Amino acid sequence: MSVQAMTWALDQQIATESISRHVLLCLANYADKDGRNAFPSAATLAQDTGLAVRTVRARLGQLVDASVIRKGNQAIVAAYIPAADRRPVCYDLVMERGACGAPREGERGARHDTNGVHATTERGARGAANPSYNHQEETHGSPAGDEGAANAVDEQADLLGGKAPVGCPHEAIIAAYHKELPDCPVVQGWSDSRQTHLRARWKADPERQTVEWWRGLFEWMRDSDYLMGKVNSFQVSLPWLIKSEENLLKVIEGTYHNNRKGGQA
Repeated sequence: MSVQAMTWALDQQIATESISRHVLLCLANYADKDGRNAFPSAATLAQDTGLAVRTVRARLGQLVDASVIRKGNQAIVAAYIPAADRRPVCYDLVMERGACGAPREGERGARHDTNGVHATTERGARGAANPSYNHQEETHGSPAGDEGAANAVDEQADLLGGKAPVGCPHEAIIAAYHKELPDCPVVQGWSDSRQTHLRARWKADPERQTVEWWRGLFEWMRDSDYLMGKVNSFQVSLPWLIKSEENLLKVIEGTYHNNRKGGQA
């Protein structure tokens, strides 16, 4: 841990939304005194923050887009983790942005020892625990997002740490679908059967019970030529996605990615 990096993460006023600041602060815990070479995996940050892995990835992407963090020297990670498929992304904090004040006098918990840095082997040491998460983070890149332009979907997703306050947030998920997949069929109506289908998919797995999880799924779906209708006449729609658990699982498992051509269930 670097006091300098942690202090900057606390003092900066670029990323002001609470969940993004939480992710940034936990990331800073792994950086050196210059804010560089932080490489915990998304799974490690999820453990640190208590958020879902997809939410962590989405927030990291938003922080990159807002130029609060940037990808660092990946060779540093390679020096500690030889296996390429087990390497998380290395990030640097953009500490030249956002004034980083010294610990404030009189504040409870203010610290004055600014030269304490743990051994570098601690940074990212836990990142190799889940190679599948790390590999996805390397190969699929940062999710799109704009830290400074939170919309109504963001606001609902951020309530109670991303949990919907009451039941399944149908409107927020539909709005996220339209935002992330603008070329896919527009939802024209939301019948009782569609509400039942979405509610069932939502309840099936606690990890799915955030709007950010669904937004991350829609972003992931954009990478599939098949789902986007670029292979044949089939193009994914939200009603088809939620119609059955099998349809949703096929998408989650990547059945339609990497040139794998599946059919509609």
